[in-house]
Amino acid sequence: MAELVDARDSKSRASNSVRVRFSLPAPYLENYWNFVPLITSIEIMIQVKKLKKGTLCEFILRPNPSMPWRVIKKIYFFFFIFIFLISSILCYFGLYLAIPFYGVEILLLGYALYLTCLKSTFYQIIRISSHIIEIKTVQGKKTFSEEFNRDWCKFRLVTSYFNRPSFIVISSKGKNTHVGDFLCESERLELFKKIS
Repeated sequence: MAELVDARDSKSRASNSVRVRFSLPAPYLENYWNFVPLITSIEIMIQVKKLKKGTLCEFILRPNPSMPWRVIKKIYFFFFIFIFLISSILCYFGLYLAIPFYGVEILLLGYALYLTCLKSTFYQIIRISSHIIEIKTVQGKKTFSEEFNRDWCKFRLVTSYFNRPSFIVISSKGKNTHVGDFLCESERLELFKKIS
């Protein structure tokens, strides 16, 4: 956007000078991020499937994984080579006491990256049929399943105070079960609109 400014005053030497002032709008970051290539693929956190007879729909809720397994292996290999080079240089100078500490560091890094990858195997499945609502929580090989009678249960969105996130609860016979605690606020609201 350009703006013409009249610069004629008593101090300027040229009596008919005109200045042009340019102002640029602030960058719109939402469009900017559409062009930035992402390192990892963004997965959809809520998948909706329409199923066959009797079952109306199925919702699969997955947390957003931090990194895929092959990226974790590449990072671990890079740190392994880097620490191996440092320990080799220290061995060349006769500092052998540092080698066990580097070995422990590599083992702890591998364990932490493995736990990070394990947490991405967690997901929840919500099956809503004409008579039954089934909530299945899967963590690796462990599976925990709950069934509710659709006529006697209710989904509620509990909004909390201050800066606490809201949460979705299914209530039946005085029993409350949380659903989709790992979702962000906008996705939680979208899920509540779809299941209620």
